[in-house]
Amino acid sequence: LNECEPPGICSQHCLNLEGSYKCTCDTGYQSERNLCLANENILNQTIYFFDFGNRVISRIKTNGSDQTVVVQSGMIYVVGLAVDWIGRNLYWTDSSKRTIEVSNLRGDHRMILLKQNQSRPRAIKVDPREDFRYLFWTEWQVNPSIHRMDLDGENEIVIVNKKLFWPVGLAIDFPNKRLYFIEGRMDYIGFCGYDGSGRTQLFANEHV
Repeated sequence: LNECEPPGICSQHCLNLEGSYKCTCDTGYQSERNLCLANENILNQTIYFFDFGNRVISRIKTNGSDQTVVVQSGMIYVVGLAVDWIGRNLYWTDSSKRTIEVSNLRGDHRMILLKQNQSRPRAIKVDPREDFRYLFWTEWQVNPSIHRMDLDGENEIVIVNKKLFWPVGLAIDFPNKRLYFIEGRMDYIGFCGYDGSGRTQLFANEHV
């Protein structure tokens, strides 16, 4: 009997023991019961966000201080932001322009990584760790799907494209290398591996 099934017993790693289990955490986290809490804020307590009124990307401290414009032009409808805390880069999707763009955390060295002709990139997440360096994103409108490419824009692949209509959100389980997604039309939360394998429906509810 595997005491670590189903997934989610532990927030990061689960060690199956005889008649029991033990939860463990990655380096940089501390264990509290079945949870793993970050020892410190990787981004120095900074939040990046898109200001729809002024069409700029800004950053602000979690205490509400030091609001600063980072990227101030050339955006229409940014619906997804992701921060590479290792390479110190900022990635975003502009659904109206059908693009994925990147700059450093100061807004410099900006470039377009991807431009689609029909589909609209939406949610976006990154795993910047050395062994992965992946960018994940969802697309709507034409051929709804979930994609992956390297952080430099190379090696794009589709990892999920079946039974998918409105993929509206992404989240990464870094220790277990899982990608979670919300299917807005069919009202469920699912997950899969970084290559799309092991796809599982985790939760379904009319209020998701």
